[in-house]
Amino acid sequence: MNTDKKIPADVTQIIDACPFGIVTVNSASIVDYANTAFTKITGIEIESILNTPNHVMWKTLLKYYSVDGNMKTYIGGVLTLRANNSLNVVRLSCQLPKQSNTKQILYFQDITAESEVDRMKSEFLYSATHELRNPIAIIFGFSELLINNEFDRTASLDIIETIHQQAKDLNHLTNELLDIARIESRKGKDFAISEESVGKILLTIEKEWCGRVGKERIRLTLPSQIPKVLIDKDKIKQAITNVMSNACKYSPEDSVVSIDIALDKVMSDSMIGISIHDDGFGMSTEDISHLFERFWRSDRFRHIPGTGLGMSIVKEIVEYHQGVIDIASAVNQGTTVTIWLPVYIDLASLE
Repeated sequence: MNTDKKIPADVTQIIDACPFGIVTVNSASIVDYANTAFTKITGIEIESILNTPNHVMWKTLLKYYSVDGNMKTYIGGVLTLRANNSLNVVRLSCQLPKQSNTKQILYFQDITAESEVDRMKSEFLYSATHELRNPIAIIFGFSELLINNEFDRTASLDIIETIHQQAKDLNHLTNELLDIARIESRKGKDFAISEESVGKILLTIEKEWCGRVGKERIRLTLPSQIPKVLIDKDKIKQAITNVMSNACKYSPEDSVVSIDIALDKVMSDSMIGISIHDDGFGMSTEDISHLFERFWRSDRFRHIPGTGLGMSIVKEIVEYHQGVIDIASAVNQGTTVTIWLPVYIDLASLE
């Protein structure tokens, strides 16, 4: 920290503990003060700007940062600085003290996380709007055909079936968007957590999926003893169902999707795994790296209907439960998704 200014020690400690980088410029336009937070936030050493003219400090800043906005209007306002060689984003605000020997006080705030959230929100809204427009456009176009033209019953039914399918897809997409928004906005407040049997949940899922794709496609294997977990059973069931949907959708119709319980981490990590394996098309390393991104879909599977939101929802649910997801897959060699959940521990029994 600059000590050229005579500042009481207790004030110095307070300023050093401040999360904002602070730089002052005196009436002669010389940088005469900077706190240690300036270096932490910008990565620029205090010595490189201290006792230098204001314009030299700006030259130093602009070696490492580019500026959003008009620099001519920043005095008394705010600028956003983006690092040239990293993801760092810094907000710079300026105050002009009155009746003081200090000409400017500059405040530097690290807003990297905030900027990333804003970027993700913008991308999410753009992607959601794009995905919603497609079925809406098809519904509008085909309904307009029915209004303005006369068709025989066969042709009319074909158009109506298309409209119905698109409305179904639109409803599914809307529900998934609402699921993500609800989980994020409520931050788990609407989760009903209780001690549950994984075995019972999987038996219910087995029955449902046997009804959907046939008994010959689903194979459930349960060990005799399964530790209980502390979960919202409906949310976990939704997560498993999303994984099951992918397993059945991205594998041949005559192949088997197996569900197993993994117990190898029970003793070491106090977790049990729910593994869903298919012998389907599999994923590349690149595919796996994007799997949990919202609306992302591999170019290999664009012909298969989907929203690209299913695994994002799985991730949100599992992470809220303090669980983890393991993915093992290779192209044309199938995929295994394992959802690891913490084992329920009765703390009263440990007393």
